[in-house]
Amino acid sequence: MRQQIVLGIGAGLTALVAFVLAAGAVPLHLVVLAVAGLSVTYLVGRAMATDFDRSWLPGLLVAGLAAKLVGAWVRYFVLIEVYGGVGDALGYHSRGLRLAEMFRAFTVPTFEDAGFGSTGTRFVSWFTGLVYTPYQPEPLGGFWLFSLIAFAGTVLFYAAVRRSLPPSTWRRFLIMLMFWPTLLYWPSSVGKEALILGFGGVVTYGAARLFERYRLSWLLVIGAAMAVIGIIRVHVAGLFAGAIVVGMLVSAAPRGAGPKSRRLLLMAAGFAALIPLAALVSREFGIDPSGPLDPSALEPVLSEVARTTGQGGSAVQGGVIRSIADVPAGVLKVLFRPLPYEASNIQMLAASVEGVALLLLILSRTPWMIGNLRRLRRFPYLIFAATFSAGFVVAWSAILNLGIIARQRALVIPFVLTLVAGLGWPLAAGEEPASAAEPDRDAALNPT
Repeated sequence: MRQQIVLGIGAGLTALVAFVLAAGAVPLHLVVLAVAGLSVTYLVGRAMATDFDRSWLPGLLVAGLAAKLVGAWVRYFVLIEVYGGVGDALGYHSRGLRLAEMFRAFTVPTFEDAGFGSTGTRFVSWFTGLVYTPYQPEPLGGFWLFSLIAFAGTVLFYAAVRRSLPPSTWRRFLIMLMFWPTLLYWPSSVGKEALILGFGGVVTYGAARLFERYRLSWLLVIGAAMAVIGIIRVHVAGLFAGAIVVGMLVSAAPRGAGPKSRRLLLMAAGFAALIPLAALVSREFGIDPSGPLDPSALEPVLSEVARTTGQGGSAVQGGVIRSIADVPAGVLKVLFRPLPYEASNIQMLAASVEGVALLLLILSRTPWMIGNLRRLRRFPYLIFAATFSAGFVVAWSAILNLGIIARQRALVIPFVLTLVAGLGWPLAAGEEPASAAEPDRDAALNPT
């Protein structure tokens, strides 16, 4: 009965979206793209389902993609009607159309052919041309293609949680992940956030598999996806790498000589990888890597970020984390602001409502989250999520523009929701293992 209800809801949402699209909101070929995407998503949900989520996973994924496509349409409408078509997404789209012509002529364009801007900006234009090669869409079609990339990343975030945490956490996490407003809206256009979320899902799933038995082969998957993220934003790649290393370092040691030795080897490789990443980040932000390792060395960077972002109608003051005393204000700014009284337009008001909802969700689960902190060492994936979240808050606290923070917050929301879902509720009977590193952990968390 539950399966029929969930599938009925998913089918109803699909029919509703198809009707709205067919009514003339978007061209017919995009209706075909939407129906194809929803159909493939249902089949993927059926294929990846286990005995624990078979009754609801396909329907929730279909409903999630339907909501994602609507979010992309809203994102496109706001860009065109509210901002008059002024935005990076349309620039990526137009350059992608030109580069796609080169790909179709069997000529591989260079980054210089992609136009102006930073390496990450040129790469996004180049990648846009690549995905436009077999299909040359209208701007809304481009939004939907990148939405599908971001959606694939969120599905991999769920797959990572399913590999890493007990079954009682799965559905609540997926519901929050599929329908969280930031994830439906911001990474739903042609741009960096959609690509980072998509490839970030690959990194995250690879990390979850890595933590199981520390098999070296997953380094190839993680490294390839992280390289793409590093081209776009090297500091985000560095944050992923650091979070993985901390997850290996802090979690309980695995049993067995093989996993233990592989873990030591992986930690050594992780620390080695952090050296060139740190050098690249230093070069990106003008930090002298040969200077003393002192928080004061970051002050010029913080000041420069504050100067370049503290402009426009969404500019704010304060909240930069320079010491422990600054943490509360920094967390408030990065995760929850703008607050309702700070909203000056409908977009900021919507963001403020979401921020309050996230704050209330975390506060309502805080007693359980504090009581369940012992799970961190038992589940390395939770350490990984906590480290990424903490690093993101510290780094992004230097930004003094709530509009920029609201857009890029999509990169950390999946990890925050992971912590809420993984720590904020009691586990079902028999789900609390003696150690998350036991040899039969894979079977315990994924019986099928």
